[in-house]
Formats: sequence, structure tokens, C-alpha cells
Amino acid sequence: MYRPWHARCEGNAPEGELYGGRCYTLVSGKRKGRIMRLLVILGLLTVIAVPARADRPVTAAERERLVAALSAQGCSGGKMEWDDDDQEFEVDNASCSDGQRYDLKFDAQFRLKAKKLDD
Repeated sequence: MYRPWHARCEGNAPEGELYGGRCYTLVSGKRKGRIMRLLVILGLLTVIAVPARADRPVTAAERERLVAALSAQGCSGGKMEWDDDDQEFEVDNASCSDGQRYDLKFDAQFRLKAKKLDD
């Protein structure tokens, strides 16, 4: 049975299709080069399109100061991180005294920059 999409190799090729013990496919060298270039370009675009995450966990000393800053805002808990890109501390999903959850941002001196209701 002839299958044009199938690679022709030693075990399944009719006589005369093997030359020097090599297997041949229907993809030519020129077409193979285009496919490889396309794959490289798609790979590079994927790397470029995915933003680098520059957040890091806070240190013990930073956590202590953030807890104090959160308490001053009437909040507690939440996930605490340092955002290297924006040079600020982020506290996600903090519980506040009004019963709502907020995302808070503090500058490097632990002063409140933003308090936004969590989505």
C-alpha cells in the first residue's frame, strides 16, 4: 500500500527507493529548511512573548515591616512579594477590617502606594 505521508525506509520501502542505506521522506531539503526556520522563529516569539517574572518572596525582615504596615491599614495576611520591575512590595488578597479583601502596594520605605479591592 502506498502512503505518501509515510517515511520510506528499509523495513517498509519497495525495492529501488533506498540509496546508500538512507531513508527518504517527501519533505525536500528546501522545504525542510523553511520548516526549521519557522520553528526557530516561533520558538523565539514564544520566549519574547512570555514576560519574565521578576517577583521574589520577601525576606523575614521585610515581612515583619510589611505586617506592621498592613496593620496600620487595618489589614492582615495575604501573599507578600517584592516586585523588582516596579520597585515595590505587593500584598495580594489581604483581609481588611471592613471585611473585604484587597491588593496593596507599598514602596521600598513601606509607605502605602495603592489599595485596590481584590477581584
